[in-house]
Amino acid sequence: MSKYIPGNQKHLTLEDRIYIENELNRGTTFKDIAKFLCKGPTTISKEVKAHRISDWYHKGTFYNAKNFCVHRYHCRKTNACGKIILCGVKCSSCPTCNQTCRDFEKERCSRLDKAPYQIVTNHPELELSVRTLYSYLDQGLFTARDVDLKRKVKFKPHKCHKTQISNRTVFINRTYQDFQTLHLESFTEMDTVHSSRDSKKTLLTFFFTKEKLFLTFLMNRCTEGAVRLILDRLEKHLGTYGFISTFEHILTDRGTEFGDPEALETGANGIQRTSIYYCDPMHSGQKGGLEQAHTMLRMVLPKGTSFEFLTQWDVNLIVNHINSTPRESLGGRTPYSVVLETLGEEVLNAFQLRPIAPDEVNLTPKLIRFNS
Repeated sequence: MSKYIPGNQKHLTLEDRIYIENELNRGTTFKDIAKFLCKGPTTISKEVKAHRISDWYHKGTFYNAKNFCVHRYHCRKTNACGKIILCGVKCSSCPTCNQTCRDFEKERCSRLDKAPYQIVTNHPELELSVRTLYSYLDQGLFTARDVDLKRKVKFKPHKCHKTQISNRTVFINRTYQDFQTLHLESFTEMDTVHSSRDSKKTLLTFFFTKEKLFLTFLMNRCTEGAVRLILDRLEKHLGTYGFISTFEHILTDRGTEFGDPEALETGANGIQRTSIYYCDPMHSGQKGGLEQAHTMLRMVLPKGTSFEFLTQWDVNLIVNHINSTPRESLGGRTPYSVVLETLGEEVLNAFQLRPIAPDEVNLTPKLIRFNS
């Protein structure tokens, strides 16, 4: 019950309860009912949950979601359980029908003995995609349920990605298929790492596929403007032509922070400084090098860590330890030593990188100052 509405610190009266029942029958929301009665929506919700009753006796067979018998649509049995002497309700609409009736036979879709992909492939006349078939099963449009599937009941629900780019025109000539036609030996991968819900700060990460170099920059917000600000800062430190030679091609995901590729590709002087391409949806493995580097980052900043008190100095320290770790793909050498030969010391100074002694490399949460 809300304490900020004067005069509502009283119990619901009979007239209030009658009003709630009538408004629920009209489809009114708890919020609107609470506003009229000067109560909190939680009060209305608790009242309904405490006094609601099932009305399954008047719904009939088609509304009984608990009846899985193959005979339920044509069954005329009454009082199969024998518990009620004068029971005129059809057993097919009773929730206990399947447990008490001797003639119960569970309905099962024979096609679901196979995987949905096999069903769609073997029966093209259905004209359904695998994703559509799964959606129909989730919505309960078939007699089959998710529990009838062999593996899906073991999986956790997929997270709904609400931060992907909605303007599909930006992907023209920037898809992963377009990127593969370039046949590049080396390129840069870009992504973001988010903090816990306690902070809006985000890490912008880069990975050089040839040198295995990992870079991270702290952003106060995960927005297009924040990403562009980091790229502008790198261009200022490297110079326009140094930036072009270092970040010639960038492969990233479809997050909204990368939703304006033209602004990110264009430098302060109007010269195109890079070319941005996008991975396919839900295919983070297409930039697997960066995802592998994120696992090393999470050794120091585990999931659930707040970035609120994290500084760029802390980020640089983490990056230095990661880039001073020997890699088997580099023949036991560190990314720092490889970049020192290929890109030069000036680039390392622009990135504010320094080597860490092999015995001093520490990839644990104890590396940074604060304890999250």
